[in-house]
Amino acid sequence: MLGKERIVGAIRGLKLPIPYQEFYPFTHIGIVGVLTAYDRPLQIGFIARRVRSTEAEIQQKLTVLQQAGVIVIEDGMVRLLGE
Repeated sequence: MLGKERIVGAIRGLKLPIPYQEFYPFTHIGIVGVLTAYDRPLQIGFIARRVRSTEAEIQQKLTVLQQAGVIVIEDGMVRLLGE
């Protein structure tokens, strides 16, 4: 069971201090997992295919992560910010 205050990403020990509510639905974790696994800027369409969602759904989830300071989106490319 995931803690309700904070979720810690297990992939490569990545820690994500993001409120639990913002991680619903949990495909946010899938997005961060994809970004962590590839370790380079990725196109939104590529991420959408990897987590099996539409680009519009992914864009919505990416906006939450960007506001939380986890990722940056530049020229349609998504990059994970370091700690």
